[in-house]
Amino acid sequence: MNPLVSVVIVTHDRSRLLENCLKGVQGQTYPHIEVIVVDNGSHDETYSILATVFNRVIVIKSQENELYARAANKGMRQARGEIIVCLNNDVSLDREFITEAVSAFFLDPRIGMVQGKILAADGRRIDSTGLFLSRSGSARERGHRRPDTTLYEAPGFVFGVCGAVGCYRRSMLVDIEEDGSCFDEAYEFFYEDLDLCIRAQTRGWKAYYTPRAVAFHKRGGTCQAAPPLGRGEGRRRYAFMGLPNHLKIMYLSNRYYMLRKHCTRWHIVQNLPWLLMLELRWWLYLLFFEPHLIGPVITRVRLLITGLKEKGCKT
Repeated sequence: MNPLVSVVIVTHDRSRLLENCLKGVQGQTYPHIEVIVVDNGSHDETYSILATVFNRVIVIKSQENELYARAANKGMRQARGEIIVCLNNDVSLDREFITEAVSAFFLDPRIGMVQGKILAADGRRIDSTGLFLSRSGSARERGHRRPDTTLYEAPGFVFGVCGAVGCYRRSMLVDIEEDGSCFDEAYEFFYEDLDLCIRAQTRGWKAYYTPRAVAFHKRGGTCQAAPPLGRGEGRRRYAFMGLPNHLKIMYLSNRYYMLRKHCTRWHIVQNLPWLLMLELRWWLYLLFFEPHLIGPVITRVRLLITGLKEKGCKT
């Protein structure tokens, strides 16, 4: 059985990345794929590449950059597939990726998400083998920046899937929709993938990791982020000097929104030391290096929490 797979790619002024990404999708061995590109008002060669090289792609054009969550929702509403793959334009897929990912869905009907082995662009280190919420209340990638060893060759259940290559069962997405959307559009950019995974787990869906589905991720390519800060396992910490101010504000404020939306008071109390350590780190950084962002971050957090209360959050 080969269900239709819809690949949804959001792009903005990254024509060369998009071209490489689409070549990877075009080279898949899986027979039934539709490709949807949501363009967030690009001004580069995106349209000419789509018209001349990938003319079978469904293109949804936006007049402005609506950022990720809203644009991805547009593509997912257009998708017809039983399996939907949300793919960043800075990702390249191995030829067997979709075949292996689809096979994993048939292992258990409660598997609503599939995570492949996502390697860094050089293929030597892990980018992600699964997404989870750390004790400090931040999004973390399992195995991030560690060598690609046998440690990550065992398939099995994980908490969630990395949004760079998120494979989702349509019935799960329908089950967890909020206000008719799969991704919570309040996030705009950052943490929207973790939010979706938490909602799915709450509804009883599972995420499964299969190392046979391999992809390569040029992390940060989508938003031209600077090199990562720090080492060790976890989601890449973007050097703020490489991000526009509005993305810096989103990165910081979305974590508070996610915590307010999903974490109970008991969870906060249990993990208070780790939460406070990260709080101290970020606010000292803001105070000494980016004090002009403090006001906008606080303002956006207030707006997000107000919107959450209006939607009836009870945590």
